[in-house]
Amino acid sequence: MSNCKLINETNKLFVVRQLKILCEEGGSLHCTNGGYAHPASEVIPLAIAGFQFVTDRFVANPKDIFLVAVNSDDSMHKIYEKNGTPGIRRESMYIRAGKLTGTLATQFSGRTIVFAFHDEETPRDLFEFLNSSGLPLPTLHKWGYGADPLHPHKIEGAHCFGKTLALTKPGLKKPFAYDLTPEETQPGLIRPFDLSRETGSHDATYFSQDGELLLPLAPSVQKYLDTPAAHRPATPPTPN
Repeated sequence: MSNCKLINETNKLFVVRQLKILCEEGGSLHCTNGGYAHPASEVIPLAIAGFQFVTDRFVANPKDIFLVAVNSDDSMHKIYEKNGTPGIRRESMYIRAGKLTGTLATQFSGRTIVFAFHDEETPRDLFEFLNSSGLPLPTLHKWGYGADPLHPHKIEGAHCFGKTLALTKPGLKKPFAYDLTPEETQPGLIRPFDLSRETGSHDATYFSQDGELLLPLAPSVQKYLDTPAAHRPATPPTPN
Protein backbone atom coordinates (compact mmCIF):
# COMPACT_ATOMS: atom_id res chain seq x y z
CA MET A 1 0.00 0.00 0.00
CA SER A 2 1.53 3.33 -1.07
CA ASN A 3 -0.04 5.17 1.89
CA CYS A 4 1.48 2.78 4.46
CA LYS A 5 5.05 3.36 5.66
CA LEU A 6 7.02 1.07 7.96
CA ILE A 7 10.10 2.54 9.66
CA ASN A 8 12.30 -0.52 9.92
CA GLU A 9 14.66 0.91 12.55
CA THR A 10 14.34 1.57 16.29
CA ASN A 11 16.98 4.29 16.50
CA LYS A 12 14.95 7.30 17.66
CA LEU A 13 16.95 9.85 15.71
CA PHE A 14 16.35 7.87 12.50
CA VAL A 15 12.63 7.60 13.33
CA VAL A 16 12.39 11.37 13.87
CA ARG A 17 14.16 12.09 10.58
CA GLN A 18 11.73 9.88 8.69
CA LEU A 19 8.71 11.42 10.39
CA LYS A 20 9.90 14.97 9.75
CA ILE A 21 10.17 14.15 6.05
CA LEU A 22 6.61 12.83 6.08
CA CYS A 23 5.37 15.91 7.97
CA GLU A 24 7.06 18.40 5.63
CA GLU A 25 3.75 19.32 3.99
CA GLY A 26 2.26 20.49 7.29
CA GLY A 27 0.84 17.31 8.76
CA SER A 28 0.66 16.41 12.44
CA LEU A 29 0.97 12.98 14.06
CA HIS A 30 -2.05 11.30 15.63
CA CYS A 31 -0.69 8.34 17.57
CA THR A 32 -1.54 5.07 19.19
CA ASN A 33 0.61 2.17 20.35
CA GLY A 34 0.51 -1.46 21.37
CA GLY A 35 2.02 -4.91 21.17
CA TYR A 36 -0.86 -6.26 19.03
CA ALA A 37 -0.43 -9.74 20.47
CA HIS A 38 -4.16 -10.57 20.33
CA PRO A 39 -5.75 -12.10 17.21
CA ALA A 40 -6.29 -9.83 14.22
CA SER A 41 -10.06 -10.09 14.65
CA GLU A 42 -9.66 -8.30 17.99
CA VAL A 43 -7.02 -5.68 17.22
CA ILE A 44 -8.35 -4.56 13.82
CA PRO A 45 -11.78 -3.31 15.01
CA LEU A 46 -10.17 -1.39 17.88
CA ALA A 47 -7.56 0.21 15.63
CA ILE A 48 -10.11 1.22 13.00
CA ALA A 49 -12.61 2.56 15.55
CA GLY A 50 -9.89 4.46 17.42
CA PHE A 51 -8.56 6.24 14.37
CA GLN A 52 -12.08 6.88 13.02
CA PHE A 53 -13.04 8.49 16.33
CA VAL A 54 -9.91 10.64 16.18
CA THR A 55 -10.73 11.55 12.57
CA ASP A 56 -14.30 12.53 13.44
CA ARG A 57 -13.41 14.64 16.48
CA PHE A 58 -9.85 15.88 16.23
CA VAL A 59 -8.48 15.82 12.66
CA ALA A 60 -9.03 18.92 10.57
CA ASN A 61 -6.01 18.69 8.29
CA PRO A 62 -6.17 16.08 5.49
CA LYS A 63 -2.37 15.94 5.59
CA ASP A 64 -2.30 14.69 9.19
CA ILE A 65 -0.63 11.31 9.66
CA PHE A 66 -1.57 8.28 11.75
CA LEU A 67 1.39 6.84 13.68
CA VAL A 68 1.26 3.37 15.24
CA ALA A 69 4.10 2.63 17.67
CA VAL A 70 4.65 -1.13 18.04
CA ASN A 71 6.68 -3.03 20.64
CA SER A 72 9.72 -4.50 18.93
CA ASP A 73 10.91 -8.05 19.54
CA ASP A 74 13.43 -6.73 22.10
CA SER A 75 10.64 -4.82 23.83
CA MET A 76 8.43 -7.90 24.04
CA HIS A 77 11.33 -9.98 25.37
CA LYS A 78 11.77 -7.50 28.25
CA ILE A 79 8.04 -7.65 28.99
CA TYR A 80 8.03 -11.46 28.98
CA GLU A 81 11.00 -11.46 31.38
CA LYS A 82 9.19 -9.12 33.74
CA ASN A 83 6.06 -11.25 33.41
CA GLY A 84 7.98 -14.35 34.43
CA THR A 85 8.10 -15.99 30.98
CA PRO A 86 11.68 -15.46 29.74
CA GLY A 87 13.10 -17.46 26.86
CA ILE A 88 9.79 -17.53 25.00
CA ARG A 89 9.50 -16.86 21.29
CA ARG A 90 6.18 -15.51 20.11
CA GLU A 91 4.96 -13.60 17.08
CA SER A 92 7.59 -11.34 15.54
CA MET A 93 7.10 -7.59 15.45
CA TYR A 94 6.44 -7.77 11.71
CA ILE A 95 3.64 -10.28 12.17
CA ARG A 96 2.11 -8.22 14.97
CA ALA A 97 2.35 -4.96 13.01
CA GLY A 98 1.15 -6.79 9.89
CA LYS A 99 -2.24 -7.37 11.49
CA LEU A 100 -2.87 -3.66 10.95
CA THR A 101 -0.73 -2.43 8.07
CA GLY A 102 -2.96 -3.48 5.18
CA THR A 103 -6.28 -3.04 6.95
CA LEU A 104 -5.59 0.50 8.21
CA ALA A 105 -4.10 1.54 4.88
CA THR A 106 -7.19 0.23 3.08
CA GLN A 107 -9.76 1.60 5.53
CA PHE A 108 -8.08 5.03 5.57
CA SER A 109 -6.91 5.07 1.97
CA GLY A 110 -6.59 8.85 1.84
CA ARG A 111 -4.38 9.03 4.91
CA THR A 112 -0.68 8.26 5.42
CA ILE A 113 -0.26 5.47 7.99
CA VAL A 114 3.16 5.03 9.61
CA PHE A 115 4.39 2.14 11.76
CA ALA A 116 7.42 2.57 14.01
CA PHE A 117 9.00 0.16 16.51
CA HIS A 118 10.43 0.84 19.97
CA ASP A 119 12.79 -1.35 22.03
CA GLU A 120 11.76 -0.08 25.48
CA GLU A 121 8.94 -1.76 27.39
CA THR A 122 6.70 1.27 26.86
CA PRO A 123 6.63 3.94 24.13
CA ARG A 124 7.23 6.75 26.64
CA ASP A 125 10.86 7.36 25.61
CA LEU A 126 9.91 7.39 21.93
CA PHE A 127 7.06 9.83 22.48
CA GLU A 128 9.24 12.10 24.61
CA PHE A 129 11.89 12.10 21.88
CA LEU A 130 9.30 12.94 19.21
CA ASN A 131 7.97 15.74 21.39
CA SER A 132 11.40 17.20 22.15
CA SER A 133 12.20 17.11 18.42
CA GLY A 134 9.39 19.54 17.70
CA LEU A 135 7.08 17.15 15.88
CA PRO A 136 3.40 18.14 16.29
CA LEU A 137 1.58 15.56 18.44
CA PRO A 138 -2.09 16.56 18.80
CA THR A 139 -3.51 13.22 19.98
CA LEU A 140 -2.66 9.88 21.53
CA HIS A 141 -5.39 7.29 21.94
CA LYS A 142 -5.20 4.08 23.97
CA TRP A 143 -7.62 1.23 24.48
CA GLY A 144 -8.18 -0.13 27.99
CA TYR A 145 -5.81 2.16 29.86
CA GLY A 146 -6.98 5.11 31.94
CA ALA A 147 -10.69 4.56 31.30
CA ASP A 148 -11.53 2.67 34.52
CA PRO A 149 -12.04 5.23 37.33
CA LEU A 150 -11.46 2.56 39.99
CA HIS A 151 -8.26 1.18 38.44
CA PRO A 152 -6.83 3.91 36.20
CA HIS A 153 -3.83 2.17 34.70
CA LYS A 154 -1.32 4.73 33.47
CA ILE A 155 -1.12 5.83 29.84
CA GLU A 156 2.60 6.11 29.18
CA GLY A 157 3.70 9.27 27.39
CA ALA A 158 0.38 11.08 27.85
CA HIS A 159 2.19 14.29 28.82
CA CYS A 160 3.69 14.54 25.32
CA PHE A 161 0.37 15.10 23.54
CA GLY A 162 -2.16 17.86 23.16
CA LYS A 163 -4.95 15.42 24.02
CA THR A 164 -4.77 11.85 25.32
CA LEU A 165 -7.90 9.76 24.82
CA ALA A 166 -8.65 6.75 27.03
CA LEU A 167 -10.99 4.56 24.95
CA THR A 168 -13.16 1.66 25.99
CA LYS A 169 -16.10 -0.42 24.80
CA PRO A 170 -18.30 -3.20 26.24
CA GLY A 171 -16.44 -6.49 26.65
CA LEU A 172 -13.01 -5.00 26.05
CA LYS A 173 -10.21 -7.46 26.88
CA LYS A 174 -7.24 -6.34 28.93
CA PRO A 175 -4.19 -5.36 26.87
CA PHE A 176 -1.41 -7.96 27.07
CA ALA A 177 0.77 -5.86 29.42
CA TYR A 178 -2.09 -4.37 31.45
CA ASP A 179 -1.17 -5.99 34.75
CA LEU A 180 2.43 -4.77 34.45
CA THR A 181 1.32 -1.14 34.12
CA PRO A 182 1.04 0.82 37.38
CA GLU A 183 -2.24 2.32 38.51
CA GLU A 184 -1.95 6.09 38.45
CA THR A 185 -4.45 8.90 38.11
CA GLN A 186 -3.47 11.44 35.46
CA PRO A 187 -5.74 14.42 36.15
CA GLY A 188 -5.83 16.93 33.34
CA LEU A 189 -3.94 14.62 30.99
CA ILE A 190 -6.49 12.07 29.80
CA ARG A 191 -10.08 12.15 28.56
CA PRO A 192 -12.11 8.91 28.80
CA PHE A 193 -14.56 7.91 26.05
CA ASP A 194 -16.83 4.87 25.78
CA LEU A 195 -17.22 4.33 22.03
CA SER A 196 -20.49 2.48 22.53
CA ARG A 197 -21.89 5.83 23.66
CA GLU A 198 -20.21 8.20 21.22
CA THR A 199 -21.78 8.91 17.82
CA GLY A 200 -19.55 9.14 14.77
CA SER A 201 -19.80 10.62 11.30
CA HIS A 202 -21.65 7.46 10.20
CA ASP A 203 -24.60 8.57 12.41
CA ALA A 204 -24.28 5.66 14.83
CA THR A 205 -22.11 4.69 17.76
CA TYR A 206 -18.77 3.06 17.01
CA PHE A 207 -19.67 -0.12 18.93
CA SER A 208 -22.93 -1.72 19.97
CA GLN A 209 -23.77 -2.45 23.60
CA ASP A 210 -22.61 -6.00 22.83
CA GLY A 211 -19.20 -4.70 21.80
CA GLU A 212 -19.66 -5.26 18.05
CA LEU A 213 -18.10 -2.79 15.63
CA LEU A 214 -20.75 -0.64 13.91
CA LEU A 215 -18.52 1.22 11.46
CA PRO A 216 -18.85 0.56 7.72
CA LEU A 217 -15.71 -1.24 6.57
CA ALA A 218 -13.91 -1.38 3.25
CA PRO A 219 -15.04 -4.60 1.48
CA SER A 220 -11.59 -6.21 1.62
CA VAL A 221 -11.27 -5.45 5.33
CA GLN A 222 -14.65 -7.00 6.06
CA LYS A 223 -13.79 -10.00 3.89
CA TYR A 224 -10.59 -10.59 5.84
CA LEU A 225 -12.34 -10.29 9.21
CA ASP A 226 -14.76 -12.98 8.06
CA THR A 227 -11.95 -15.47 7.43
CA PRO A 228 -10.66 -18.05 9.96
CA ALA A 229 -7.17 -16.55 9.66
CA ALA A 230 -8.31 -13.31 11.33
CA HIS A 231 -9.54 -15.24 14.36
CA ARG A 232 -6.48 -17.45 14.73
CA PRO A 233 -4.86 -17.11 18.18
CA ALA A 234 -1.35 -15.73 18.44
CA THR A 235 1.42 -18.24 17.79
CA PRO A 236 1.71 -20.53 20.85
CA PRO A 237 4.83 -19.95 22.96
CA THR A 238 7.76 -22.14 22.01
CA PRO A 239 11.28 -22.38 23.47
CA ASN A 240 13.95 -20.33 21.75
